[in-house]
Amino acid sequence: MSTRTRSMWWALAIAAIAVVVICLLVPFSFGVGLVYGWESIPLINALLASATPTPTSTPTPTQTPTITPLPSPTPTLPPPRVGQIVVCSGPIFKLETFLIDSDGTDRRQVTFHPPGGCGGVWSPDGKFLAYTVVHERYSEIYLVGVRDDGRPTESVRLTDSPGNDELVSWSPDSSQMAFVSTRTGRSDIFVMRRDGSQQTNLTAHPASDSYPDWSPDGRRIVFTSARDHGNFEIYTMNIDGSGVTRLTHNEMEEWRPTWSPDSSRILFMARTFASQNEWDWDVYVMNADGSGLTNLTQNPTDDTYPSWSPDGRRITFLAERDGNAEIYIMDADGANPIRLTFTEMDERMAHWSPDGTQLAFTSWMSGNGDVYVINLDGSGLLNLTNDPSNDWCDGWRP
Repeated sequence: MSTRTRSMWWALAIAAIAVVVICLLVPFSFGVGLVYGWESIPLINALLASATPTPTSTPTPTQTPTITPLPSPTPTLPPPRVGQIVVCSGPIFKLETFLIDSDGTDRRQVTFHPPGGCGGVWSPDGKFLAYTVVHERYSEIYLVGVRDDGRPTESVRLTDSPGNDELVSWSPDSSQMAFVSTRTGRSDIFVMRRDGSQQTNLTAHPASDSYPDWSPDGRRIVFTSARDHGNFEIYTMNIDGSGVTRLTHNEMEEWRPTWSPDSSRILFMARTFASQNEWDWDVYVMNADGSGLTNLTQNPTDDTYPSWSPDGRRITFLAERDGNAEIYIMDADGANPIRLTFTEMDERMAHWSPDGTQLAFTSWMSGNGDVYVINLDGSGLLNLTNDPSNDWCDGWRP
């Protein structure tokens, strides 16, 4: 047999053997796939392909999908409470003092007197409320402590004199208070300790002295007096009554002087004769030594009851420029006056919130006296009391 013939037979034999192996392995792989799962078949295919090896490739690793968690919902928080407001409420001659949150909720009674107790003035530390109670013909000063939650402690009577005691102004450290008394037969300015002790007449002058305001730096008291020409001028004195200094020298009647928060300026209202039997009120400011007297409003109608913002940069006041008293604000130099209320009824003196973002005031826009709050841009007007009795705003808790 030739060499060529033998090679042919060998090729046929190898092919036959391959066919036999394939016939045996295919059923085997099918069975393995059924028994062990089809993921085992790639191993069989590798055996079948071993006669003609191919380069092996590195399998691509399986990518684990990245799951982005859903953001947690942001809770809706209630608006922060700016503070607590003192409200005088009830029938005439039986008004009592209440404390109400600036959103109109959680109304708590603070005073309990059959004749009524009103006109509350907070101590600068926010812990005590001085107020007046009318006994028979005279008003007397009482004190009540108020807890953080608004619940009152026992009230204490501080004055007991044959005259009216009222118009309290606290010392900045809350240890003393200045007040006006007619116990001498005229209006004088007294001071006393917070417990009512050491009551001392600071003015002791035959003329009337009134409207004391203790400077924030604790060094001086500003007040009005008719001691020189019969009309009320503005004076200052040391807290022991010494060093009386007259600041204004004019024909106007000056009222309600108040210190700026930094004790550098004095704000007040003054009236002049506009015509026969008519007065014109305007808002004025001057330096603590009486210099730099400036009319901030200069309007032919009445502008009254000015009040400093807590930072001293703005002033609120009442203006009758449209026929009834409305609330305005302006810069401390009188620029940019803005009207905040637009009603057909009168509003009363506005009080700044401690953070200077809102005003509280009394208005008759609902048909009777109610206490409202409003934002400085005129938005957010809210009736806090909304009841049939008359309610008066006495200010915010510090």
